[in-house]
Amino acid sequence: MPARRRRGPKPKPKPKGRPAHKPTDVFRKQVTNFKGMGMTHDQISKMMGISDETLRKYYDHELNVADAKMNVNVANNLYNMATDPDHKNSITAAIFWLKMRGGPEWREVKRTELTGKDGQPLLIDDGRRDVIDSNDLTPEQRIALREILVQAVASKVNSTPAMIEGDYDDVTDDDDYDDEVEE
Repeated sequence: MPARRRRGPKPKPKPKGRPAHKPTDVFRKQVTNFKGMGMTHDQISKMMGISDETLRKYYDHELNVADAKMNVNVANNLYNMATDPDHKNSITAAIFWLKMRGGPEWREVKRTELTGKDGQPLLIDDGRRDVIDSNDLTPEQRIALREILVQAVASKVNSTPAMIEGDYDDVTDDDDYDDEVEE
């Protein structure tokens, strides 16, 4: 017996993959709350059972305004607590509100002043040293610098400048010196 043939339209093939996501007001509120509470996009998408791309596609607005909305809600609640004389935390809330929003005259400023030994300025040695390139100095400046260095070294080793002084050649102008160094 031959197989029976169906009459009428062929059934539609079933779509592959997950069904398309349909945003709802409940989902929008959840995304706003999750983001406003500090969750990452990855965490939110896992909680919602959707991909990160789907989250950004359908809930971009909620992701962008969630922090501001949550701050408004908290500030409103704090304000209500601060202005309700019968609320048990009204004093604490009022103090916090004024410190944060009341301007500089309501802020507590804590300053720490650091000083060196015996109240002297704090000396910080960052390891950097200023270097003087003697090639950039005039002959007169090199002579003056040499005299300063001789005096400084003599005072450190408790000797006289005469013991340190001697005949020094100004090698920066000496062409033969450059040839000896290169060899």
